[in-house]
Amino acid sequence: MLICLCLLPTENPVKTPYGDLKGEDRGHYIAFEGIPYAEPPVGDLRFEPPVPFKSNWKGVRDASKAGSACLQWNHFLLEKDDKVYGDEDCLYLNIYTPKNYSIGQKIPVIVHIHGGAFMFGAGDIYGPKFVTTRPLIHVNLNYRLGPFGYLSSSDALIPGNMGMKDQATALQYIKDNIELFGGDTTKITITGFSAGGASVHLHYLSEWSTGLFNNGISHSGSSLDCWVMQHNTEEKFDFVVQRTKCQNDNRQKIVECLKKAPANDIVRLVGELQPFLYNPYNVFGLVPEPAAQNGKPFITDYPRNLLNAGKVQKLPWLITETKDEGMYPVAEFIRKPEYLPFIDANWDLVGPNLLHYNRTVPSDKMNEVSDMIRKHYLGDEPINEETYKRFCDIASNRLFHIGCDESVRIQGKYMPVYMYYYTYKLSFGIAELFAGKRDELLGVSHGDDVLLAVSVDPAAHDMPEGELKMQAALLDLYESYAKTSVPKLGKFTLVRSESEDVLKYTEIAGPDDISIKTNDNFGDHQFWETLPFDEP
Repeated sequence: MLICLCLLPTENPVKTPYGDLKGEDRGHYIAFEGIPYAEPPVGDLRFEPPVPFKSNWKGVRDASKAGSACLQWNHFLLEKDDKVYGDEDCLYLNIYTPKNYSIGQKIPVIVHIHGGAFMFGAGDIYGPKFVTTRPLIHVNLNYRLGPFGYLSSSDALIPGNMGMKDQATALQYIKDNIELFGGDTTKITITGFSAGGASVHLHYLSEWSTGLFNNGISHSGSSLDCWVMQHNTEEKFDFVVQRTKCQNDNRQKIVECLKKAPANDIVRLVGELQPFLYNPYNVFGLVPEPAAQNGKPFITDYPRNLLNAGKVQKLPWLITETKDEGMYPVAEFIRKPEYLPFIDANWDLVGPNLLHYNRTVPSDKMNEVSDMIRKHYLGDEPINEETYKRFCDIASNRLFHIGCDESVRIQGKYMPVYMYYYTYKLSFGIAELFAGKRDELLGVSHGDDVLLAVSVDPAAHDMPEGELKMQAALLDLYESYAKTSVPKLGKFTLVRSESEDVLKYTEIAGPDDISIKTNDNFGDHQFWETLPFDEP
């Protein structure tokens, strides 16, 4: 006879080193939300590395409500001119524990890092409803975004990567405390989607994260994606300094001024750096940090150099791609009829910003590169509904597929690496959300697999039987990988990718349509390698 763990009723709070936490019973799981893992990064702590939370509270802390999202210029506020959302006081995480397990049983932990191009999003938009139907603890977290998470002065004053250090600090909190919630500290799997997937991969490359996890899943994002690293760091820093009226010959005085500038004024500057809709969508990203500074750098070199040198944690890694990754962001371009004609007529402006080479190609070569890309995929045809799917292929390959391909081929020689390619179409996914409608032009979008696993359902619709079956298969994968470090879909074990020359992966076309594939030109990388991008 199983005896339920004594933590389950909400009137029995969890005792932590900082005080008691009272969760909320939500049916088949208990929610502990709004748990602080670092001190609020406000005032003198703005732009600083996170300070781990060490305070104590009196009595019992109500843990039934998530903390605020981090301050951001939010892409999901599609129809609003002012996209400011969230708060600077935001470094909180949420823990969700399934109810039906026995006293003393330690269960695997799934930590989900949200996406949003390092610019927008929040941990609590990724729900525990489905993951906690399995013997898995689900954790999600907030981290600083946009200029508050990734502004850099290119020196030790504001070295950058604050958002990544937030994530690592949250992972340390989880490692130190998850046993109190029934978690197994030897079975912590970090997962993430888009920028969250790239974040997972980056944690393999950082000393900040050593020993804090056992496996990783990167959904639709790798450290080699072209939008991950900043390439015009000083120019962006100078822009923020000028617009906040913080110019000073003394750089320390500049930082002091930036820490006092109105937070909303700083975040609104993001929109001024995006000339077409929300593009380029990653205005602020990671930077290699100076090694000599106060505190530990998150990374001191570009990810490609670290991977090629073998400076990566030798842990199992699973990366996933969907067929039409480029639906983010191009699904938004059919939201209004004037968008595609504008892109067609202004490709020399939109192309470099959409595809993130606006700062990595010499200005005198920019139009030539734009023409080469357009000619390769579209010939002499216009960008319109008839060529829309080929237009999406441009974004899929440049923004996601080629980074995944290179990452897998390099990293597979060091450790167990698995990849799946997802071609199963949802009835309503992220593409439909950004397009504002269902449309036959919309394909298997960026994030369609993640929607099933972490219960992000933009339409809040009842899932058809096929989607429920696909969801069960993906949850099988999560559970098997978290428990054994080997990903399985039912009885099907994903194939390892070990060759530097040919990509080997598992294709998922449906819950009963799974196969092994190879490809020596995934993402059309042979074409993209001919272009003069200056991207270390």
